[in-house]
Amino acid sequence: MNARFSSFLLLACMIAAAGCAPKADPRKPVEEVRAEAAAMNMRQLESAARSYAKAAKARRDKLSKATEELKKLPPKDLLSEKSRAARERASALGTEAGELMARHQIYVQKLGEIGGNPDKVKIPE
Repeated sequence: MNARFSSFLLLACMIAAAGCAPKADPRKPVEEVRAEAAAMNMRQLESAARSYAKAAKARRDKLSKATEELKKLPPKDLLSEKSRAARERASALGTEAGELMARHQIYVQKLGEIGGNPDKVKIPE
């Protein structure tokens, strides 16, 4: 009985965690984002833009840390196999940050079109 309960609890936690996916998805197709934005009201646009702004800021912060790690390497190691993982990580973070910012801009643009204040949902510095 105890093993069954443990299995059930584990399954319930996995299902709950799967439902808590982040709203800001850098892989979501741009056309899908545009279609969603077109159907949103001002409050929904602000919420989506804030979500993307927060995610973009987090990726930018991680990119800054990854870049600092690369700067600490001696010049001879920058193009070596040793730094390959760090370079790839920095590149992926830069790409994700760019994708998130592009999707954020779609929501900001639509918010401005319907009379909202785009300054309320800027990506923090």
